[in-house]
Amino acid sequence: KAHDMSLNVLKILNDSGIKSILNFVGDGILKSKYVRMAADMKISENVFFHGSVNGDNKNLIINNNDLCLMPSRTEAFGLASLECMSFGLPVIASNVPGQNELVIDGYNGLLFRVSDIMDLFCKIKSIINNKDLYENLSNGALRTADKYTSSSMAESYQKLFLD
Repeated sequence: KAHDMSLNVLKILNDSGIKSILNFVGDGILKSKYVRMAADMKISENVFFHGSVNGDNKNLIINNNDLCLMPSRTEAFGLASLECMSFGLPVIASNVPGQNELVIDGYNGLLFRVSDIMDLFCKIKSIINNKDLYENLSNGALRTADKYTSSSMAESYQKLFLD
């Protein structure tokens, strides 16, 4: 998931005067590495590791964010991106297969060059500095998520098999 990218861009944002926080949802064997990394970078007070959460708790965490960062170096399907979109969060994702099939650059999010921290930083800044862009991406995110509701998917399958 390239959480190191998220931590590094948070440090750059805060150092440039853009005070930000970062929420990580989920657990894994690398969690302690990233907790140490945040401490070493002196950004621990701006990073929250929520662990494994689901249901209303996960929805509350997602809903309290402004953006969704997905700096993965590889990705199958961006389910977490889709979850964020359902709350109207624009997704800033690395331009890799899986993410770039869901995140449409300039429509529901922005794509950045894989492992390019300054490109990621510039994409975040562009959304922060342009309220109209944020609103357009947020609306696009909601429209994208609507295509993946159970009723929309059932309707698509019905058309596929019955037409």
